Parts: sequence; C-alpha cells; structure tokens
Amino acid sequence: MMLPHPMVSPEVHRRFLTADECLASQVVPVTPAQSQLCGAPRLDTGDASERTVVRMAGNGMHTPCVGVFLLCAMLALELR
Repeated sequence: MMLPHPMVSPEVHRRFLTADECLASQVVPVTPAQSQLCGAPRLDTGDASERTVVRMAGNGMHTPCVGVFLLCAMLALELR
C-alpha cells in the first residue's frame, strides 16, 4: 500500500494526465514557458483531439523513439 505524500492531497492522484501533461512529462514544450526554457518552438496541438495527443505521447515511449530523442538531445549539446 502506498502512503500519500503529506503535501499533496489524495484527489490529485485520482485523475489521468491531460494531453499537455503527457507531452510535458517527455520534455516536449507545450507551454510558452517550456518553449523558452528549451529554446525550441512550442508544439501546437490545437488541431489534434485530446485522444490523438495522448496516443502521440504514448507512442513517444517506444524504444526506437526514445533512442532518436536521446540522439537528438546529445547532438544538441554544446561543449563548454
């Protein structure tokens, strides 16, 4: 049995993530603040349904997709 975190109400853990939260958990910039922090354009999901965006986020967790994501991230690193 998991004990709830003392600072978070149990109601917070009784809901599914929104589509934007699913993408944000994979460091996909979906808000202007995230976009600015990442230095990348914000992903516009306005034309896609909630279900489509959640499916897209789920597909992003497949091994080949994670590999490409990590490769892109490593190529974007700057040596200091």
